[in-house]
Amino acid sequence: MPNLTVDIIKIFILAIVTNVLALLWTPFLTNFLYKYKLWKKEARNKTITGEEAPVFYQLHKKRETKAPRFGGLLIWVTVLFVIYFFYFLSKITDSYWIENLNFLSRGQTWLPLFTLVVASIVGFFDDILQVSGAGRYIGGGMSLKKRLLIVIGVYYLASIY
Repeated sequence: MPNLTVDIIKIFILAIVTNVLALLWTPFLTNFLYKYKLWKKEARNKTITGEEAPVFYQLHKKRETKAPRFGGLLIWVTVLFVIYFFYFLSKITDSYWIENLNFLSRGQTWLPLFTLVVASIVGFFDDILQVSGAGRYIGGGMSLKKRLLIVIGVYYLASIY
């Protein structure tokens, strides 16, 4: 089979596996988030510049305080599970297709994987700060300055790699 055909089949297989897995565990994650009320406790009432925003508050107070946080878990946990599942499966089998589905065997995947993990950790801690109300940022969570510094740090690490 030509390489392009194999690459397309690989992408479709991984996309289908990841989507099915995400669909299967979505109800469990949603139930968990609603059970423990993991959402903002108070809607924003100020703009990013610190001015009062009464209209925004009136429009969003119910929706913003009932929409669960930590939804990113659905994406990054599923993706990391699939990546490592095929990595370990490729170590115990000699299947051509399993070996081709192992993306950790390629150097080009380390940077996007590192970026995914760092962004996931930042988002996770940002959600913790928003849910607990511990963030000092106007919208709750981490300040824009801290998030930008993390992004610049990832860029710097990537550029020296």
